[in-house]
Amino acid sequence: MDPVLQRLNEIEVAARKIVESAEEKKPALSAAMQEKTEAYDKEIDSQTEARIAKNRKAMDDNNAQLLTKLRQDMAAAKKQVQQNYDQHHEDWAGEIVDHILNSGDIL
Repeated sequence: MDPVLQRLNEIEVAARKIVESAEEKKPALSAAMQEKTEAYDKEIDSQTEARIAKNRKAMDDNNAQLLTKLRQDMAAAKKQVQQNYDQHHEDWAGEIVDHILNSGDIL
């Protein structure tokens, strides 16, 4: 056989072996890639859940602080209204009575 043809034949045989080897390894590589993808997805999901939990806790803490502040402000406002009422309720009642008596209006 001609040496060039023999060399081409050897190259073709070697190429077939490479392709066959790649085809044999393909399912294992595909499975390995699938495992890596699933592991990556789980890691990302875990990190995302951790971030969500952290943000949720921060928001809950902030809301609790805001609620405490709101309750304090409402208690202060209530106290101020009560003090104002305690100081002026007799005057207001007198003004109402005077208004009714002077205007002739009856409720």
